[in-house]
Amino acid sequence: DVVLTKYADQPQGKQAATTLLGDEWAQKNLPDTPNEPSILLPPFLTERDREMLLQEVRESLEQRLDDLEGQQEYAKSVEEIMKRCMLEQFRNSAEDVEGQDHLRQQ
Repeated sequence: DVVLTKYADQPQGKQAATTLLGDEWAQKNLPDTPNEPSILLPPFLTERDREMLLQEVRESLEQRLDDLEGQQEYAKSVEEIMKRCMLEQFRNSAEDVEGQDHLRQQ
């Protein structure tokens, strides 16, 4: 998970992810991290720094989703190739059996 790796030692980064993804996500993925929205506000962060952090976390999450989507497309294409190969092998095996049956009948 991008949040756990990139922001592991950054409470404000994890809080930004919680702000973007919601409490349910945080309870599931960050159960030992308290939800403290105030750490994203002054005096801890300026408004500008808060917006920059939220944007950075959002972009990290979106990039990870894009990576996953690409991996899923790759997996689908590999799966399609495997299915075609298996069907071809099955057809060839069936033709071999039919050919052997035909030779036995002669």
